[in-house]
Amino acid sequence: PTPPPPSPPPPSPPPPSLTWLVQSDCAAGANCTLDAAFSWARTEAARGVPLVLQLNGPAFELTNITFDNATLSSEVSLLGGITTVLTAGGDGTSPLFHLAPGAPVVSLSGLYLRGRLVIEGGRCEVTNCTFEGERSVDGDGGAVAVSAGNLMVADSVFRSNRAVGNGGAVHVEGGQASFDACSFTSNTADGQGGAMHVRKSDHSHRAPINLTPCSH
Repeated sequence: PTPPPPSPPPPSPPPPSLTWLVQSDCAAGANCTLDAAFSWARTEAARGVPLVLQLNGPAFELTNITFDNATLSSEVSLLGGITTVLTAGGDGTSPLFHLAPGAPVVSLSGLYLRGRLVIEGGRCEVTNCTFEGERSVDGDGGAVAVSAGNLMVADSVFRSNRAVGNGGAVHVEGGQASFDACSFTSNTADGQGGAMHVRKSDHSHRAPINLTPCSH
């Protein structure tokens, strides 16, 4: 009888993650800044490699950081130590992070965030973070605005954020968002939804948000 065909080879293991220790006070041009790390994530050497950024410093200022289909790392993780502060620079109109269509998974953990997250694609996972004192100057969602993609937030605090539109802390209009064991305190909106405003998109057949025990 004809012998059976050989079994296909097993799939290749995923590439190991690359960990960078990022300093807030390293010399200009040194290969230990967030700018250098984000630039590397767009190079061919980063293709498919999970990038872990261990933030070793009290404060970092970011300006117009976008993750999109030109970000070649398969995942970008930023790990802080609760008191590590990330602040959006510029004139206050740019978000801290912008996830565009085609973005990789972006994970944030143990951070104090002073800037908005704008989610228009990809997946963002937030754990044990604090969003405080943010203000949308041009629309909805004082701390977070989701219009597509996927956002998952756990064990995090939203405090004293404000929107000039709807959703003092969070605005969701499309995509999917989940909040697990989060607290919302003293958030305000000039429009609707002091803590959160959710609007189901015309193209979605399911509610875009899932809440499990959260306090306000």
